[in-house]
Amino acid sequence: GLHHPGIVKIFGQGKLSQVTKNDNTEKGIKTEIKTPYLVMELLDGVTLRERLQTLPKLRFDQSLSILQKLAVTVQFIHEQGIL
Repeated sequence: GLHHPGIVKIFGQGKLSQVTKNDNTEKGIKTEIKTPYLVMELLDGVTLRERLQTLPKLRFDQSLSILQKLAVTVQFIHEQGIL
């Protein structure tokens, strides 16, 4: 896995199977739905979306800090041959 401060750790993944009935008859048409999921580390803090809902405008230095961290993380991913 990738180990970097800008990347959340993923502990596992899979697909949750769910069978649904598509009509109201007793036999019905059954469909299996597989919903993908990830098990990730829990991070403290708020999302950028939550932050922007409380204070809709970031100061320039705040925006620059976020973009710098994002750029460093994308560079790391690129160096690993992923992007």
